[in-house]
Amino acid sequence: RIRPSLMSDIPLIEELFVRWYTFNEIMPIRCTYNVSGGAESPHTITELSIHKSIKRCNDVYVKAIKEKMSMFLEQEPRVFFNREWGVKRTNALSIVLEYDSTKYTLGEAWFNVGIDFNRFLSNLKKQFGSISHIRAWQSHDSGMPHIHVIIYFKTFEFSVQSWKDGSFRLHPKQRVKPHGKYCRQAIKEAWKQGFVDIKCIDSMGDTFRDLLK
Repeated sequence: RIRPSLMSDIPLIEELFVRWYTFNEIMPIRCTYNVSGGAESPHTITELSIHKSIKRCNDVYVKAIKEKMSMFLEQEPRVFFNREWGVKRTNALSIVLEYDSTKYTLGEAWFNVGIDFNRFLSNLKKQFGSISHIRAWQSHDSGMPHIHVIIYFKTFEFSVQSWKDGSFRLHPKQRVKPHGKYCRQAIKEAWKQGFVDIKCIDSMGDTFRDLLK
């Protein structure tokens, strides 16, 4: 278990992290190539380049993530339903997974977050079939982690119900299988560590941008 004094150490940990990622470090790279063929005799070419080191949260890191996600952000977004009219169904959900701080210490939550998340995905696959996902870890002011994840269900389509607050949620009466669990219940029970918030995705474009903020 994590030592009790760690909670008081969080401000210092945050300060040290900010100092680390905002401190620019340079990485020199030297590449040597063997060249053969053509009119010239075989020889070597050496090139030296200098790069700013990539660190989580610095500008190089953010640029790399945006480049990696550009194929999703720049293409025409997948639209599942119209917010204003028509039958609303979707294959994609935006889910937030929380840890119950009364049951888990800060250290236990962070140490197990990856394992717990993989178990959550495995539970979903058993009930809904093949899925794809993209996720991001985040922390509350208390330091406790929570997970934002976009999940695309390749062979399952959800019925969508609009709420008074303007959000779109799973229809409360839809079941995974006839006479089986309700979809909402099945997803919540797949995450045993705490609160689960589930929203239905109408357009992948806006959802990807929100996840990358």
